[in-house]
Amino acid sequence: MGFLPASAAPAAGGGGSSPIYYKKKVKVNTTRAIALAIEFEALALSDGLPGSITTTTLLEKANGSVYSTTVDITAGVGVGGLDAGAEASSTLYSVFALYNPTTEAVGAVLSTAADEPTLPSGYTLFRKVGEVYNDSSSDLVAMTRVDDNVYFEQPQNVFSNVALDANWDAYSYPPAIPLGTEEVFLTSGRFAGGGTAFNIQVLRPSSDPGYEVASENVASSSTTNTALHALYRVVDHPPMVSLGLGGLEVRCNGTGFGNLSCFARGYRKAI
Repeated sequence: MGFLPASAAPAAGGGGSSPIYYKKKVKVNTTRAIALAIEFEALALSDGLPGSITTTTLLEKANGSVYSTTVDITAGVGVGGLDAGAEASSTLYSVFALYNPTTEAVGAVLSTAADEPTLPSGYTLFRKVGEVYNDSSSDLVAMTRVDDNVYFEQPQNVFSNVALDANWDAYSYPPAIPLGTEEVFLTSGRFAGGGTAFNIQVLRPSSDPGYEVASENVASSSTTNTALHALYRVVDHPPMVSLGLGGLEVRCNGTGFGNLSCFARGYRKAI
């Protein structure tokens, strides 16, 4: 364990190369529909946000050992549960790792706050280590985060059984994908129809029309249910800053080609 001087903190908006952003082998994953496991080999935790930090502590293990803790959305308010309030369905929660410098205890909370949680007594240092979506059934969407990459256990629906044509149609990303996402990993489902060759194109949102980020050519075929399994890495740069930017546009260069489904397999967002 080491301490970083407050002078290490950059001004607000500083880059991820600063010591306050240091991390190594951070893993966050759902263990049950109500719980998450968090572990890391090294993580810098601070007493505030960039621009107001006075203390940063680096927790670091050696020889492959890790710090580990858990959090349960049904556990109530406190370490290992919520930072405040009661569980809410259809809500994106931030996951914060916590540190108590007096007892040297590591913990975690879930919070609806995007950047800074309400800290339990004694826990003065924190670090956001990801997000998790609590769905309409109050079940956490099953996911695994490894450092900056997140993978869903079940692909999240972007659109289903849509008859694509030559017009650009806009769709929103699923709510399990947070603002600030840098890349979204998409895969197509099965395309029912065919008859002539065509091209499926995926673009950034309508805020930046005409910027093609992925496309897939589909050969001429009269066979139905042609499988399209290409993985699109849709780069949303700069990161999404509002819900209006949280989507994409899709079209194909023909008409009458049946229905297509599209899913998000995961995303990339720095912590």
